Amino acid sequence: MNRELRQNRRATQGAQKGAVLLVVLVFVFLLSFITMQFVSEVGEKLQYRVQTGGDAELRRVAMDGWTHAVAVLAEIQEVEGSFYAGGQGWSDPFAYEPMMGVPDGIVLESVVEDLTGRLSLTAMDEETFRLFLESIGWNLNDASRLTDLYFDWIDEDDLVRVQGAESREYRSGDRSNIKPRNAMIKRMEEFSQIRGFREWFSSSEPEMVERRERFLRSLTLMHTSPANINSANPAVLNLIGKVDMVNPIGVAQYMAGRDRIAGTGDDRYFEDVNHPYLMSTRSSGSRLSGVQSHAFRVTVRASRPGLSQHVVSAIVREPSETSTESAAASGTDPAEADPETADPGSVGGETAQEPAVAPGADRMMGLPFEILELSENIINAQD
Repeated sequence: MNRELRQNRRATQGAQKGAVLLVVLVFVFLLSFITMQFVSEVGEKLQYRVQTGGDAELRRVAMDGWTHAVAVLAEIQEVEGSFYAGGQGWSDPFAYEPMMGVPDGIVLESVVEDLTGRLSLTAMDEETFRLFLESIGWNLNDASRLTDLYFDWIDEDDLVRVQGAESREYRSGDRSNIKPRNAMIKRMEEFSQIRGFREWFSSSEPEMVERRERFLRSLTLMHTSPANINSANPAVLNLIGKVDMVNPIGVAQYMAGRDRIAGTGDDRYFEDVNHPYLMSTRSSGSRLSGVQSHAFRVTVRASRPGLSQHVVSAIVREPSETSTESAAASGTDPAEADPETADPGSVGGETAQEPAVAPGADRMMGLPFEILELSENIINAQD
């Protein structure tokens, strides 16, 4: 009897020890999992900080490189007289004129995007805006609805277009704190606040995402000039074909050169809007297309490959006649306040962190450009 009791007691103690061991193992597993998650999260944050900041030398080299790139643009302008296409050398300033004195171990890269190759949103009327929406894939009814919603957002009155929305309609919606700006938008991100566009911009459907990308890559607030046909993307070329009544296929083939392959050594560009391929029945003052560039995003990246990097990006624009005359009258550098300049203000009552904006439209070191926006380590900024 005592023997059976002792055996039962040992079995019970063994089961208890097994249960305790199981609990300890589960606890250790959970603790290990939490520790791994913590280490992973901290590692990602540290890696981000290493990749984008904390290196004063990289920042200095990037800033010097950016200044050099803009100086190259100024030199090309002085030599050529006007900007027409990247083939003049300004699309890659360091290839045109290498920068000397770059420290060993640092790689310096530059990219210049011609923002004049995009359509000026500030210069668009309702009919052109609707045609553009159709050209990127919207049907007539949806394009008309989005056009009404956009122009109700920016016009000064409170009269509702047929398919539009004004303050009353926004108050009755699910985001009643948002109301129309009643002025030209300040940043492209503001479209995500406008009815119709809000649903479109938040959609994850591939077709909607692709259409949104075409929309954002084809429009800009950074100039009011005709779109430079030399650097226009296919969506812009298609709209120019409809409005200016030119043949976009013929234009593309001419620029591709005799081999009809874009990006090769025989590529050509237009220097005159009266070129036979660009002849139009529209008057020059009402055309969407031009052949000159006036606004650029200049981006310079200084990096220690595999370790860290610093990116400086800024939008520069040739000074307008208005700003130049104003500066001459006041004896100061141009500082025009217009709706094209990026504004870090609120959008419909909501604020957002924006890239740094140069005060007014500052001039730098006597270079013939206005600096509209300057940012560091902000990639994929919308223009």
